Amino acid sequence: MLAARFAILPITIAALNVQALQSLDESQLSDVTGEGIGAAFEDFSLFTKLPNSPESGELTLILDDKYTTDTSDDDAFVISDIRVHRADFVYSSDADFSTAGGAFGSAAFPVKMGDLVQVNSVLEDGEGRPEFTYTALRTQFPGGDLTPADIEANPFILDQLSDKFDMSLRVDSVIGSRPEGEKRRFDFSLGLEGFRFYGFQQDIWSIPYYGIATSSTIGLKADAIVIGGDPNGALSGNVSLNDVDIYLPNGSADQPIVISTVDVGGKEQVQFEMLPLTKDIAAARGSDYPVGHVRIKSIHFGDPRDPDLRTAIKPGGDPQNPEDYYYAFQPEFGNTVEIEGINIQHLRITTQDI
Repeated sequence: MLAARFAILPITIAALNVQALQSLDESQLSDVTGEGIGAAFEDFSLFTKLPNSPESGELTLILDDKYTTDTSDDDAFVISDIRVHRADFVYSSDADFSTAGGAFGSAAFPVKMGDLVQVNSVLEDGEGRPEFTYTALRTQFPGGDLTPADIEANPFILDQLSDKFDMSLRVDSVIGSRPEGEKRRFDFSLGLEGFRFYGFQQDIWSIPYYGIATSSTIGLKADAIVIGGDPNGALSGNVSLNDVDIYLPNGSADQPIVISTVDVGGKEQVQFEMLPLTKDIAAARGSDYPVGHVRIKSIHFGDPRDPDLRTAIKPGGDPQNPEDYYYAFQPEFGNTVEIEGINIQHLRITTQDI
């Protein structure tokens, strides 16, 4: 079930800063060239399966169909029970799902689709101009132009981008060669709690020889990323990454991500490659070129208040209050993880049948 109310906001290719966004009437729209579409979702939620609903709502990714007409021996990943809703909505069999939606985007910070932009090389020719320029199709989530520096300067700007959302899903693997009754197994569940995107955008263009080329930036702030290891949802099987901030620039005009096919063991496979970063490109980028980071305030294992994980009661604590205990694998002041200055030199991913 997908529920969304949204407003369409016309934007122009020349006006990429949010202050220049403006509403146009029908006569003005006919005079605009190269414009994209801005959308502000006022009431967005997504459920592939509702409680007590008979339909499965599954997304199946076939890894190897074994070249047979019978699907029983296929190898696949199955993604199911996908839920996206406002963070303070409580999912249950008696919940009012008409209240699950949240705001995603605004007039100032819309979802942008169909913008045509120029992506330029940082290398210059003999006259000081970019060595090459391509026209790219750009897609942005709300606040796609924002950088970590913008967020640090004004953390409250996140409130203008969207409500906080929760997302969860379940992943099972189906391997045809497994014994009957064990072909499908639970792998893990994944949950994003209280998340917002920022700086999230993607450009797509075409280059000689490779064809499709892309670059993207992924920015995410979340209260927690929870990886579940118990098919019944027991909290004891969870790993929680708390207070997460991820910002990852992936590719550029000079070092794009390209998509191609290669022969692997006699089978044609899809290959994603971020082209190598040369010394000339690295030098031309300079020291202020955007780099990525991953910041995690703390990592918790198991149920945050599992009595079996208690190590001691705090001085003067109330034995009846779970908050007055210390817990193993859950440091009181966090076990911070910070990875700064992420810059990918070369990356190649090739699909492989299993």
